[in-house]
Amino acid sequence: MKSNRHSESSSASPAKKRHRRTEEELIQALQAKISMLERRKQMRAVKKDPTLKLADKLVRALKRAESEFQSMGRLDLANSAKAAAISVSAAIHAG
Repeated sequence: MKSNRHSESSSASPAKKRHRRTEEELIQALQAKISMLERRKQMRAVKKDPTLKLADKLVRALKRAESEFQSMGRLDLANSAKAAAISVSAAIHAG
């Protein structure tokens, strides 16, 4: 009545072969990681710079205002707030 889990699990599932990534796949994964790290570095620079920090707060405030305007049914103001947030955000990331 004693069950042997090790023998049951190995007989229940067939042996799977390990998939090894090709050199191209490894290069692509590393390039994706590099771009992620560069974006993180840029975001840290934004957090350190006082003017960019204020601009980031402005973008968040505009996004909050957009959602409030949408909930109030004022789509004209929501669209204006969204456009302003996009333009400020583009200015932050362009510079």
